[in-house]
Amino acid sequence: MTIFAGSYRRVVVTRSPKCRMAGCGWPGTSLRRVSRPRALAIAAALVGVEALACVVAGVGFLVAVGVGKPADRQVAATLAALLLVFGAGLAADARGLLRSRPAAQTPAYLAQFFALVVAWYQRHTLPVVTAVVVVLVVAVVAALSAREARDALRR
Repeated sequence: MTIFAGSYRRVVVTRSPKCRMAGCGWPGTSLRRVSRPRALAIAAALVGVEALACVVAGVGFLVAVGVGKPADRQVAATLAALLLVFGAGLAADARGLLRSRPAAQTPAYLAQFFALVVAWYQRHTLPVVTAVVVVLVVAVVAALSAREARDALRR
């Protein structure tokens, strides 16, 4: 029986009297370092890049609210808050993917869907940003869909 804990796998072995006497954690268990699938590490890194981009954009909108003259201060402040919260959520999701948490897979796919929606509506005004977002989304979905990533996220 194996229990996943981050990048360590707790492996249950036979109970030994020596371990019971010494009081060593879970009786009859040992920790072994397991390798993280490369595709999952790539997906986590790309989601982390998305998180960083959201936080940078959010800070940029906050600066514009403070020192610039946006068309509507309330809308700019709300957008800044949303981008900062979304960036924090993506950072938490990237951390979950890096730790092979199955619960991190669905938010990662959902974030890619939202990124595609934003890219679709910006395709005429910001074509370079749209192209970068589409490439990033395809890379994250491909990395999350790789067999080794799916197997690592399945318990």
